[in-house]
Amino acid sequence: MNFSALRSIASLFHFVILSIGAVGVAFGSENDLNRHIQEVELGYDIEFVFNVNDEIELGGYLMTTEKGNGFIRLGESKSINVIDYHNDGEYFLDGRAAVYVADLNLNSFYEIIVVGVLVKTNEQDGSFSNLEPYLKVYAYDGRGYTDSTSSFISGQ
Repeated sequence: MNFSALRSIASLFHFVILSIGAVGVAFGSENDLNRHIQEVELGYDIEFVFNVNDEIELGGYLMTTEKGNGFIRLGESKSINVIDYHNDGEYFLDGRAAVYVADLNLNSFYEIIVVGVLVKTNEQDGSFSNLEPYLKVYAYDGRGYTDSTSSFISGQ
């Protein structure tokens, strides 16, 4: 699969997420998250507030390393990978994932959807192996966000 095919897949993910919003799913403040992700300099951290819904806010951090990795932490969440330039077997095409915020299951809490394209490489010599679409859905669990991708994909 070539780069343009993977970009098309990523665009399809973006279209699906936006289409879901068009039929009544509430969207949150992904613009702020994406702005932080696009603007942060590697080696620096950003602290911010994230709205889980209209009533609940969580303190958040976007943490980056000088090596080229970065992740979000919200409340007591585990790391949500959103930046990866570092070639250690895989990295994001263009280095950064896109983040969307939507109440996909209409439970009044925003889910975080991370979309990107992973470039897979040989760890020993860094040579190109293949491209894979990347999609993760994180759901609010009362303390933070947990990876719930399999629940959303299976419809459970």
